[in-house]
Amino acid sequence: GDLDLKKDAGAESLIGRLRGAATHVCSPAPTQLANFKDVTDYDNCRGRALANAVQDVGNPMVQQVFKRTGG
Repeated sequence: GDLDLKKDAGAESLIGRLRGAATHVCSPAPTQLANFKDVTDYDNCRGRALANAVQDVGNPMVQQVFKRTGG
């Protein structure tokens, strides 16, 4: 309720919050960056979680900002 999703700033702020939530859901982050499979799995999890959350919000401005910023 504290964001104006009709404006870029509000949409960007929500995406930042969703990004944080995706990081939390997919945690723990891999500690060994040399383990490419774990890093890839973690990155894919975060990407899917964020994309799904943006879609679930169903707000055109949020979706537009998400696409423009590359997620």
